[in-house]
Amino acid sequence: MTTAAKLIARGLAKGREEGREEGTWIGKIQLLEQLMNVPPGAKENVESKSLAELEQRFAALQRDYDARFKNR
Repeated sequence: MTTAAKLIARGLAKGREEGREEGTWIGKIQLLEQLMNVPPGAKENVESKSLAELEQRFAALQRDYDARFKNR
């Protein structure tokens, strides 16, 4: 395998991993929004967010969920 082919393969593998990770965060965010009955108009377009922004959105939703449902 040439050096270029190795670099391309490595880049593709990294892209797939990042895609899976983003997909996981999006799924978690959508689940929490569903559980908390977030109105459709209030939902952010999570598909266009960076991984860091997705993590922050999830953390904020998790805090809201915990405050509403776990501290009863």
